[in-house]
Amino acid sequence: MGIWVLSVWIDLGGRLNKVLFPPDANPCKGICSVPSSFLDGLESDNDFGTCNPRAPSQIYYVRIMKTASTRFMSLATNLRPTKKFRFKEHRDWKEAVAQSSNMNEWDTRKIVVSPHERAAYYTNLVTEMMADEKGLTPPRGPKTLHFGHTFLPQFPPERTPSIITFLKNPVHRLSSAYNYVRHGSQTPKIRQRNIEKLGDATLSECFRNSTCSSINNLRKHCSLQALSLCGGYDLDCNVHWHLIDSENYKEKLEKMIDRALKHLETEVLIAGVTEDMDLSLSLLETLLPTYFEGITSLSISSSSLSKNTTIEFDRTWQTSSGNIVSNVASKYEKPKKEEEDDMMKDICYADYRVWTRAREILREKKNVCDDRAENDKKGYEKYQLELVEIRKENKRRRTSEEKLFETEL
Repeated sequence: MGIWVLSVWIDLGGRLNKVLFPPDANPCKGICSVPSSFLDGLESDNDFGTCNPRAPSQIYYVRIMKTASTRFMSLATNLRPTKKFRFKEHRDWKEAVAQSSNMNEWDTRKIVVSPHERAAYYTNLVTEMMADEKGLTPPRGPKTLHFGHTFLPQFPPERTPSIITFLKNPVHRLSSAYNYVRHGSQTPKIRQRNIEKLGDATLSECFRNSTCSSINNLRKHCSLQALSLCGGYDLDCNVHWHLIDSENYKEKLEKMIDRALKHLETEVLIAGVTEDMDLSLSLLETLLPTYFEGITSLSISSSSLSKNTTIEFDRTWQTSSGNIVSNVASKYEKPKKEEEDDMMKDICYADYRVWTRAREILREKKNVCDDRAENDKKGYEKYQLELVEIRKENKRRRTSEEKLFETEL
């Protein structure tokens, strides 16, 4: 009786498993798993190691405004059908986006609390959204790319996904965002309202005008990348941008930068750099092949398309709410080189420190990956030479045995 009950239980369990996790008619193609031996010695999915590829069930993309994030999402969208991962969009962190009506204004439709409470609220939200998925490994659990205009979430150690982001030249990023709210956001009516509130001066003109710079909060918005990586979870990240003449402003700024740099070096697997896009995508493909295998060639293909080509390439992606976002860039005039240098030293100092270090880390990781590839190549070549010698030795042994056999006959 007990054996019969057990067999029925196993049968029902198998049927239920097929209902909950039906076989995919179009399974993942290419690299869909990574040998566990590749992960030996890694402390976490964000431990770079020696350029070890890994296959996490969760990736969290800290999406920073105006860092070619729409292009990256478009490339990821085109990989989804073959790599079989899903998107999960998280609510925007209010300070992480240029608001459609005012770069300083809170969106009253979203919860408004103090910076520390807001951080705790968002952390809990992210943790809850990921809690039901962590621990399920592909193919049974869904591979998921989480994303949102957020600061770096404070994940509990047992629920930390692989973390990626992209950074950009701070002045170029600020210039793009500055012009977006005036000439590229939503409807003509909203753009006109933005101009009436914020002015229509060029970024260079606004930088030189203390009133315009204050109204547009340029110093804060050109520190967005450092803030995003700092995380905003305690007073180290809570800089009072309007009190730049206060005694502790510089101290607070340095603490925020130090925390952002620490996270960049220890908690982020890959921080891509827009100016080094090919290298950034190549490292993503190397380290996270179960998601991004093929992204480099896809990027090259999409960049080579012209308006007259008949080849279609999906440059849009769909949010969880069903909205279609298009990769449409607005034209704008960048500050001149001497003005850019002045901004880097002044309003963009924090982002400049983080962006510069990110480029260094990217090249350091490239060198490690190049060394590993060279060693793997040498190891393979050595293996091939050894294999040739083994085959020769086997052939000599067989010949000797045949001669011995003929002699005995």
